[in-house]
Amino acid sequence: MPERPRGILIAGGYDPSGGAGVLADAKTAEAHNLDAAAVLSALTVQSAESAEAVQWVDDAWLDAQLERLLSDIPFAAQGPAAVKLGLLRDADQGHRILDRVLDLWPDVPVVWDPVLSASAGLDFRAEAGSAVSGEAFPGWSALAARCRVWTPNFPEWARLNAPAPGLLGRTDLLAAAAHWAGEHPQSLLWLKGGHDAEAPGLDRLFHGKAAWQLEPDPVFAGGAKPKHGSGCVLATATAVGLAKGLDLADACAGAKRYTEAFLASTPDLLGRHQPPELADLPFSTVRSN
Repeated sequence: MPERPRGILIAGGYDPSGGAGVLADAKTAEAHNLDAAAVLSALTVQSAESAEAVQWVDDAWLDAQLERLLSDIPFAAQGPAAVKLGLLRDADQGHRILDRVLDLWPDVPVVWDPVLSASAGLDFRAEAGSAVSGEAFPGWSALAARCRVWTPNFPEWARLNAPAPGLLGRTDLLAAAAHWAGEHPQSLLWLKGGHDAEAPGLDRLFHGKAAWQLEPDPVFAGGAKPKHGSGCVLATATAVGLAKGLDLADACAGAKRYTEAFLASTPDLLGRHQPPELADLPFSTVRSN
């Protein structure tokens, strides 16, 4: 009997529709022939078209879930092959998970999708009390710096960097991304372009002093439709690539390709997960210094 491959550990919210959160993460991993086990950080009341409420999991329940998973199949022997973080109450919740996992297996790659709001409209940061501090996600930079890859979209990056909407323009946001990456060369900042009105679908990746672009694949571009949970899918597909030993560039290119196929899989807001195609995406270094 073949040996069971190491799976990935996911931590995030429960979305009853299955379109986002840990259910979407697990579907993505299974499509890539990897197991996934999940720690719930939150319960939500939402669907593809509506989001109403979130209930955060307290630390004792979070710890209990994590300890149970790390002491049994498939993680007890060698640990997870990668960790994917999604919806978090706060940075402390993320650190709590990473402290435990990385203390045992310090080389495990971590991918974080910094979910600030539901695609259906619920502002998770307001529900977590971030508005009181005036920051969208206090402590985000230190948590991101512990990750191999993290994947904010343009609106999320803007909220993390400015206390008021529209305070920073597009040029300022790109400069801020390059600056952050230069200050944290161990972590790749993937600035997703799905919400970029000037270049929709063009992603920008910053790693140390290098930067490159992932262009939208014309094969999928015509049929791509917005999808509930597409950010979850992209981050998990990236974690899967790293879990399988791909380098950063190949893991990101494969995740982009898989997510574009997911976006083109149905005409409505809930996508379908299928085994990834083998065709390559354009992947070009546009700036390196």
